[in-house]
Amino acid sequence: MMAHSRLMVVMGSFLAALALTGLSQENDRAAAPSHVPATAAIGYYGDHIVHVGDSREGTIGYKFSVVSLACFHLWTWGGTYCVYERVLDKTRLTEKYRPISVAEAARLLGKNESELQTPFWYRFPPGLLVLGAFGFFLGVCAVKRFRGLLPRDALTCPQCGRRHAAGTQTCACGHTFGVGPGPTADRPE
Repeated sequence: MMAHSRLMVVMGSFLAALALTGLSQENDRAAAPSHVPATAAIGYYGDHIVHVGDSREGTIGYKFSVVSLACFHLWTWGGTYCVYERVLDKTRLTEKYRPISVAEAARLLGKNESELQTPFWYRFPPGLLVLGAFGFFLGVCAVKRFRGLLPRDALTCPQCGRRHAAGTQTCACGHTFGVGPGPTADRPE
């Protein structure tokens, strides 16, 4: 039981770390105008621009389309380098951008084409990593339960509320659980 608790703490810490890194990336992303943006209370579909660098001709970014859920990008596609600038459109701050080739982005940044890489969070969206980690955690729990390493039924003490494995006969508070087949006060039919 102690190993299961440690696993829960480790997996929870890992998921929290992924969540925080995903949220911290939102500060580097600029929303680009999209011809078909769709925003829900907790989801988003549209374009984003990640800042890559600055040049004399403007700010260089990497523009891509994204599907997000609760600020976590689940899927990204259609990435391209661009030159963008922030503009105030009525009461909303947006970005105007012009797509450029990899060669032009390298020239503007003063780098070789081989030095340019697509942003990490474009290649590995944080929401996808969180879902993968959660799926792995559920898989580990299912395997442990299948092998009998996790208790299938647990008894809850009606006096103190503590949970006990199915074979427990006495709680630390002194309550005695019913033993044997058939219905009892602790195991109704």
